[in-house]
Amino acid sequence: HRYIENVPEIAQSLHQSLATYFVNKIAPTGLRAFTAMAEYPRGYSEVCYHLFHGQNQMSDLQTLLTSLPFIEKKCKLGFTYDLMRDYILVASSSCEALKKEVQPFMEFCMGNTHFMAEFPYTILQMAYNQPETSPVYSAAVLLGKQRRRRKTNKAEQSMKAPLVKWKNKPTVERNKQEYRKLNIGARANSSRGSP
Repeated sequence: HRYIENVPEIAQSLHQSLATYFVNKIAPTGLRAFTAMAEYPRGYSEVCYHLFHGQNQMSDLQTLLTSLPFIEKKCKLGFTYDLMRDYILVASSSCEALKKEVQPFMEFCMGNTHFMAEFPYTILQMAYNQPETSPVYSAAVLLGKQRRRRKTNKAEQSMKAPLVKWKNKPTVERNKQEYRKLNIGARANSSRGSP
């Protein structure tokens, strides 16, 4: 590996090949059409790193890092802190368009890391608690609708739990401090099973 890094063209080509391999393992039907992804833990731990270093695959990286199913699955597999490293990689990128699209999801994940690691099955509800102008909220609404329409087996029933609408949540994203303070209390209560 360290010998390849001295030859950038070979390193980039290797990263692209590995990224394609891992994408095919975790999303056999393609990144754009997936709703549930395959069980391949190593793929989840490696795919973002290789997409980032593959250079020409930034749109696939953006698709994954703005996908709630991917975020949920990675956290359920125990890779919550690896997910944070993936966002840090993107933050170090020179691609401003990528950073702009991924930033709301990065802020959501970084602000909720501990709860995502401890309670990965509540990620959709946490996303649904975001301000209604947030792309994270929009993704949660869309995913919730998709899951309600889909036929599921018993293992997926917990993922179809109804979402609780937070009626008095802050409506303006720039008031993030107030939102985070309120959201931390709401998450703590939901993790205890309080109404």
